[in-house]
Amino acid sequence: MTYILDANVGMALLVKNHPAGLGVRAWWEGCGESSVGVCWPVMHSMLTQLTSRDVLGDYVLNPARAGQVLSSFMQDPRIFEISEVPSETYRAWARLVPEKEATGIRWRNAWMAALANTLRMTLVTLDSSYQVMNVESLKLLR
Repeated sequence: MTYILDANVGMALLVKNHPAGLGVRAWWEGCGESSVGVCWPVMHSMLTQLTSRDVLGDYVLNPARAGQVLSSFMQDPRIFEISEVPSETYRAWARLVPEKEATGIRWRNAWMAALANTLRMTLVTLDSSYQVMNVESLKLLR
């Protein structure tokens, strides 16, 4: 199976003692080589969180160190970068954006759902809000 990684799963892999770490690591250990795709919005989200005192408190990283951590993560043989986006992703994204409230996270989540659907990949996440977003293949970790 080929997955597309949500940022919350990536953070659970990177942050020591993350509350979801055990479940996420159990899933991660079962992943094969080049089976987990990471796209730019997820990399951006992970860098933002790694450099946010609100998220990491006293363990916040400076931008250079956050870049090194992400770069090292991206070198894992299970990871591949999703660098090209099918043109139909943009149309699918527009259909998935919530009509009432399109906050920053909802825009990103709609993008992730659209990308997973158009690439025919399983979106792996800790975020249960995807359950109502018409994601064709979803793996919700706990």
